[in-house]
Amino acid sequence: MIGSVIIAATAAFAAAAVNAIAGGGTFISFPTLTGAIGLTEKLANATSTVGLWPGYAAGVLAARDDLASVPRDALTRLTIVSVAGGAAGGAMLLFTPAGLFRDVVPVLLAIGTILFALGPRLNRRLDGGDSLTAPSVASMPILFAVAIYNGYFGAGGGVLVIAGLTAAGIHDARRANIFKMLVQVTSNAAAVAVLSWSGIAWSVAAAMIPGAIAGGFVGMRLANRMPRQMLRGIILAAGALLTVYYAAKVYG
Repeated sequence: MIGSVIIAATAAFAAAAVNAIAGGGTFISFPTLTGAIGLTEKLANATSTVGLWPGYAAGVLAARDDLASVPRDALTRLTIVSVAGGAAGGAMLLFTPAGLFRDVVPVLLAIGTILFALGPRLNRRLDGGDSLTAPSVASMPILFAVAIYNGYFGAGGGVLVIAGLTAAGIHDARRANIFKMLVQVTSNAAAVAVLSWSGIAWSVAAAMIPGAIAGGFVGMRLANRMPRQMLRGIILAAGALLTVYYAAKVYG
């Protein structure tokens, strides 16, 4: 029992730190919960969402000074869209087999990674190369779809959020990373509210929460100190690794 608590807390710390820096923390937490803890795939997915949520919240709190410079109407719009998408994704997870969606995860991850890599070039062709300070109204359907994914499955969701933000005009890596944390904390909060009705290993989630909080703070502090190109490189590497891993898992 003590061993499982330590394993869950450690995995949550590492996953939350990775989420704050580049995304892809579920790549750590999900296989840990299924392999080392012994949860079923669907139960591990829901429990990971609950256990890692405080890490996203800690990351947003650590970036509150950066968020203060963003127009309030843009933050409100992004929050509403993320909450709606996360709630929809959580509901889908409750009422549909997880395997149905898992089959397309490698494709989504590949698309997300490619979009992130090409985002700045695409955006320069669209708006002359100036990075927007906040996602536009036109980008909300993209971010709504990403929020649904976060609430439903979430593995690699950070990469997909970054890709959506980059394609929407946010191609400053640090600013995109901050918005990513906001999208994930709000969409996952909505998913947690829905998932709390059923299908969560609460003892495991409780063990994950302290580690996730610490990891979120540490990861966001590290992200703020990393050179921009290094941060983009880490995000791209995370996307490529996740794509290969899930392709082998689903299609192998």
